[in-house]
Amino acid sequence: MEVSALYKFLWIPALTVLAFFAKHYFHALEKKNEALSKKQDEIEKNIINLEMELNKNYYDKREIKEHIVLPLMDRFSEVDNQVKVISGMMVDIHSDMAILKYKILGEDFKNK
Repeated sequence: MEVSALYKFLWIPALTVLAFFAKHYFHALEKKNEALSKKQDEIEKNIINLEMELNKNYYDKREIKEHIVLPLMDRFSEVDNQVKVISGMMVDIHSDMAILKYKILGEDFKNK
């Protein structure tokens, strides 16, 4: 009888101590969960901001390329082609002038 009475009075304090430690453990887990949740939210915000910045830079670069660089490159190639044509014309003019010069000098030389 004494043993059962002793168990009867011991299980209530043992259960109370066990409940106290369980409550403390679950409370610590809840705090860790909240901290991790906050960190996860911050990480998600950072990822979203980085993605937006990356997309912004990508589209800015693409727009700069499409609206500024490519038209300038087209104009540069047009100017380059025009310079080539003009330099070809200048070479022709110089060769024609050389022919005329020798012809005029040849006629002057014959007349003297």
